[in-house]
Amino acid sequence: MKTNMNIVLVHGAFGDGSYWKKVIPALAAKGHNVRAMQLPLISLEEDVQRTTEMVDSLEGLVLLVGHSYGVMVITGAGNHPSVKGLV
Repeated sequence: MKTNMNIVLVHGAFGDGSYWKKVIPALAAKGHNVRAMQLPLISLEEDVQRTTEMVDSLEGLVLLVGHSYGVMVITGAGNHPSVKGLV
């Protein structure tokens, strides 16, 4: 039986959550629970905290996906016990 994942998408420093507007429907169509972060971009620490809070809010395992600056964010949030992997 295939298990669908929670997928959290994290944008880069010069974008926002809408960066993922073409990716979200494709992943959701495969049955995944997809969330796109809307980071304040005030500080790396704040962005990691908000991403960690998103992971906390989801039930089950989470795959974190980052683009550009978002890779630093998911690296910081990736220590959460629910995080299955980083992309």
